[in-house]
Amino acid sequence: MTKKRSAGRPVEAPAPWGPLFEKVGGHEKLAKKLGVGKATIGRWATGKSRIPELGRRELQRLCKYYGIKEGSEVFQ
Repeated sequence: MTKKRSAGRPVEAPAPWGPLFEKVGGHEKLAKKLGVGKATIGRWATGKSRIPELGRRELQRLCKYYGIKEGSEVFQ
């Protein structure tokens, strides 16, 4: 019997990133849904890089889909 790997260490990120990571299933799954790398998601979440218009629209859509309201105005 093999032990199932966990998703990694828990990440505490400000809203809406933290709840979005949790609902989607993690940092890596969110990156895959958006078609970008994990590092790109990290740069967006920390404010080190600007989120392109298409990325912001998709993040707005995901927040709406998962019912995340707190902090989602950062994607507008």
